[in-house]
Amino acid sequence: MKSKQLVAIENLDKYWDEYLYSYEHHEYIDLYQDGNVSDNDSQRCIIEFNNNIYKKIKEFAKIRKIEFSVLFNAMWGFMLERYNNKKDVVFGNLISIKSPNRELNINVIIPVRVDCTENIRILDCIDKIQKSADSHINNLPSLANDNNLYILKRKFIDHIIAFESDINETNNNISLEYNLFLTVICGESLNLDFRYIKTKYSEKSIKNMVCHLERIAEQIIKNPEASTNTIELLTQEEKHKILSEYNSQYNASFKSIVTLFKENVKKYPDNIAVTIGERSITYMELDSYSDEFAAFLIKKGVTKESIVAIFAERKIETIVGIVGILKSGGAYLPIDIDYPQERIEYIIENAKVKCIVGGTTLSKVPNNIVKVDLFSKDSYVENDYSIEYKASPNSLAYVMYTSGTTGTPKGVMVEHKSVIRLVKDTNYVEFKEDDVVLQTGSIVFDASTFEIWGALLNGSTLCLVNKMDMLDTSKLKSVIEYKKITIMFLTPSLFKLLVEDDISLFKNVRELVVGGDKMPCKQATQIINKYKALKLVNGYGPTENTTFSTCFLVDKPYENSIPIGKPITNSTAYIIDCFGNLQFMGLSGELYVGGVGVARGYINNTELTNEKFVVLPFISKDYLYKTGDIVKMMQDGNIMFLGRRDNQVKIRGFRIELNEIENRLLSYEQINDAVVKICSNNNSDEYICAYVTGNNIDCNKVKEYLRKFLPEYMIPNYIITLSNLPLTINGKVDKDALELPVNFCENATNEPINDLERSMCDIWKKILQHNAINVDDDFFEMGGDSLKVMAFISEAQKRGLKLSFTDIYKYTSIRELVSNKKVQIIGIPKVKDKDNLRLSFAQEGIWFNSKIEPIYNVVLSVSINKKPLDIAILKKAIEIVIKNNQELRTIIIEKDYVPYQKVYDEVISDITYEKHLDKTEQELRKFFEHQETYREYKLDEAPLFHFRIGESGDGSIILTIGTHHVLADAYAINIILEEIDKRYSELLNGNEIIADENKTTCADYAMWQREEFEKKGYYSDVEYWEKKLQGNMNIIEFPKKENSKYGDYEGNGMRISIPSKNIKAFSELCKTINISMYAGYAALFYIFLNYIYDIDDIAIGTATVGRDRSEIQDSLGNFAFASLIRTEVSKNDSFIELAKKTKKTINELYEHQALPFEMILKETTVDRKYHKLPYRILIEYIKNERLSTNLGFTVADYSNEITPADFTFFIQSEPDEEYLTFYYKRNLFDDEEIEDFVYLMKDIFEEVVNKPTAALKEYDL
Repeated sequence: MKSKQLVAIENLDKYWDEYLYSYEHHEYIDLYQDGNVSDNDSQRCIIEFNNNIYKKIKEFAKIRKIEFSVLFNAMWGFMLERYNNKKDVVFGNLISIKSPNRELNINVIIPVRVDCTENIRILDCIDKIQKSADSHINNLPSLANDNNLYILKRKFIDHIIAFESDINETNNNISLEYNLFLTVICGESLNLDFRYIKTKYSEKSIKNMVCHLERIAEQIIKNPEASTNTIELLTQEEKHKILSEYNSQYNASFKSIVTLFKENVKKYPDNIAVTIGERSITYMELDSYSDEFAAFLIKKGVTKESIVAIFAERKIETIVGIVGILKSGGAYLPIDIDYPQERIEYIIENAKVKCIVGGTTLSKVPNNIVKVDLFSKDSYVENDYSIEYKASPNSLAYVMYTSGTTGTPKGVMVEHKSVIRLVKDTNYVEFKEDDVVLQTGSIVFDASTFEIWGALLNGSTLCLVNKMDMLDTSKLKSVIEYKKITIMFLTPSLFKLLVEDDISLFKNVRELVVGGDKMPCKQATQIINKYKALKLVNGYGPTENTTFSTCFLVDKPYENSIPIGKPITNSTAYIIDCFGNLQFMGLSGELYVGGVGVARGYINNTELTNEKFVVLPFISKDYLYKTGDIVKMMQDGNIMFLGRRDNQVKIRGFRIELNEIENRLLSYEQINDAVVKICSNNNSDEYICAYVTGNNIDCNKVKEYLRKFLPEYMIPNYIITLSNLPLTINGKVDKDALELPVNFCENATNEPINDLERSMCDIWKKILQHNAINVDDDFFEMGGDSLKVMAFISEAQKRGLKLSFTDIYKYTSIRELVSNKKVQIIGIPKVKDKDNLRLSFAQEGIWFNSKIEPIYNVVLSVSINKKPLDIAILKKAIEIVIKNNQELRTIIIEKDYVPYQKVYDEVISDITYEKHLDKTEQELRKFFEHQETYREYKLDEAPLFHFRIGESGDGSIILTIGTHHVLADAYAINIILEEIDKRYSELLNGNEIIADENKTTCADYAMWQREEFEKKGYYSDVEYWEKKLQGNMNIIEFPKKENSKYGDYEGNGMRISIPSKNIKAFSELCKTINISMYAGYAALFYIFLNYIYDIDDIAIGTATVGRDRSEIQDSLGNFAFASLIRTEVSKNDSFIELAKKTKKTINELYEHQALPFEMILKETTVDRKYHKLPYRILIEYIKNERLSTNLGFTVADYSNEITPADFTFFIQSEPDEEYLTFYYKRNLFDDEEIEDFVYLMKDIFEEVVNKPTAALKEYDL
């Protein structure tokens, strides 16, 4: 049996659930926040309400017997509705009730709902609030303790209001659990005591609220019988400002497109009008051909405003056809040749097309339509046929079909004058007669209106480009440079891809308009910073308002979103709230656009035309188009796009009605229910995802079915079958509860079998944002599209691989591409100019450092176990290695303070054989290493590599290699040893020695690296490091020992001997948690430093190998440089948790390792005081997998007599053993200190392998 208390709570639940039924919003106030405030401190502001208005509303409430709190709640609700652009809002009231024992007052927050969805009278709404308030009193909780107290606090309440009669009675101890707490003090005067979070509200926004409340109060008093829809926030002066100052007048007279085109023919007869590849036609030729074609169309029955469909192809003839159609008096209707047959037939039928123009694609057209072959000479009538141009400014110019809500597309009718308004005497772009406009998109989309007529009505050249060239960055760049493109339009997704792939293709572009979706801030910033002369414009507009309605010049960086600007010439834009009134500046509403660009309506669809094209008498007698876009106007009059109010979206610039996809899915026999939503991945790439219910659904067959009706860009990337669609408490589909399809491939079974397939899988993971890839997966089924094909090709090129668009579309899996040999391995190009060979970034950094620290050598020693050893053959093998590798014949020269490489064809080899019979093997090693460590190099004098072969008294043979660090890293020395070993064997056995003449050299890489930097600027790397290194980083200083006898760079090393069982256990642990040994060792080092120095935010240096391309894995030279890995260490972390964080940091480093630390500081705003940070505390991990099979080299010794870093954790991973060493500067550390460090590291190792899941604070150290 239920207790009385439980029954009471259930009844309360039912009451409040009924009161809030169908309410799902979260209301907030967003008005002129101060973006410069970063702390969450609270602020208090007390404002006295206008006393005259207060007296009137008090009297109003008294006469009508309304509680003042109810009247104020109504006023607040009316304001909140307009702030949120919703007709139904909820906020909180704080009231006090007595506890059961009547001893305490308990504060309770109850929801107050103001619902104006039914367009009721103001008085009726107030009465409704009054009745709810009375009812609430009887349904408040009265339970004794906090655990059982039913606090009516809902997630959608952002702020609360309390009412007091005395300002001294206000509760100053109320904690700001909400963003705003308002106490309304009703006495002789009305005081509003606001307490708010500074990051959410500003004092100005608070004052605006009070002004709006006063204005609402006046309207209530003046006309309480009026509809709640009539309440406005704007004054007459504010209305006038929006209607007049921020909207252009459009009194200009217009001509037809044909008339203006003919004028340009007269002015620029010999200018190139249209070009593609090596083909071009002049304005005079285009005029002549289009006249002949128009004459033929007229003979075929085309007359004024006849709809003539034209299959859109990227050919000069298509432009001739479009101009000819307009000259005949008709209107053109472009149809994509790749549309499904059903869609083509629907468009032809819906538009009542009687004539269609095209080429071989005319076979797709029903036989009852007049077909005209655009490419046949028979379709052109000689000039003796006189044409009377029938078009006027108000004539129909074209019909363009866009996605529709009912499952079928809708045709937008655009007149001549609307096109003229777009491209003549504009305020957002300047067309000149010597401009070349690139036509980037398909003619079936309205951006083509800007491109085609922007060129042809201004004497400019229209440059067409093949689709495949458009989607290949290198070919597109060639077109832009060869054709001298000056004006371009791009969709944001293509703009983003091109900037990231090769920003240099924009270097000669003068005007760049980006539109069709939100412009990406990051790439916009890169463009305006790189090319100051380029004018970057953010263009916004629906097809129904002729391409662009508003535009914004992007002249500074934006972090979150870029405004869409103000109306272009002869256009207007108004923001209307949900009640049909002009919206206050800074508040969201629907954008209505007007002016000369407004379309005539939808062809043969009067009902939809009347719904979307409306007249608002208080604004204008002309038609406005309801865009469905939610926007707000900033204080400077610029408009900011916020989102959509319906189910329409933009994907890669394509306008899509999700309802059209849903309706098509529902027409599939096996599907019972369907919902479509837009998802995004970690790269912010958006894709279409469909969720369906039904029986025996084959998703591939569903896609095949959809392709019969929908264009490819509308086919869902993913179709997910569910047993039921999730619903909200109100019975609507809960789209937020639909899981994102990010892990579809987690159970990939067909793993890559070679390095090429593995590299391809890595590329797919990156661009498709999947955690696992199956080599038999279909690229397009996994979410690929034409832009991701571009990204695929671009990323492959970065890794030395070449693919073609055609092959990717034909062979859609990795295995198909590889097995059919469609992946070409391309290398870094060989340098041609050998007189001006720059250093790589890594080399140049070391060269600069060597100016300060003259001894910067790399020295390595090995013992040779080969017995007997032929010294003469060994020396000959070394000479061959020098001959075959130009890096060993290179010097560094300086021109105007800039270092260059100079390569000699031959050098005198410095190879010595010395006997030191008085020394043991170890002593001889140390002797050689000491001499080579302190050798001072003149970098402009050869030879710079020194090979010393020594024989000790015990018969051991030592080989020591020394050079300057600018010419080699430790990795390169191991390559030299491997080559010496190989050549020795070949000489010994009399084998032919074949040099690898195609091997990529360090000079090749250096020149390629600089060209890549010039093209791309490594912006993603710079951005990553800007964020990674922000804030204050801990700098650990090591004081010099007093009276130390050692120099600044004299070093020493101490081995850390870890039992082999612990090394093995550690290795198994790393494998189990899927991290590299390097990440594991770095996590150990973090624990060590956290314990010693008690800091959490730890940035340590690391030596980056820098060999991120396959071509340079066997190249000599220096590619390594110092960088940073920064990780937050918590004593509550376990080793596993810390190791995973460390892995993430290291993976990020690998992804952004293009720049050495010196360049990172140069390219970012990171404080220069950190320039030595990578050289203070360093971790260095060298994994040597190169085995000596002939000479029997022992494990290499790296000289530690000179150490550039203050303190280094060095790990040398050999095939049979791990060697761990602490290297340190002797003037900073005593040997005894380092011994303590060694013991500590051993203890940490022991704790980690035994307690990997325990928190670090539990370690016994």
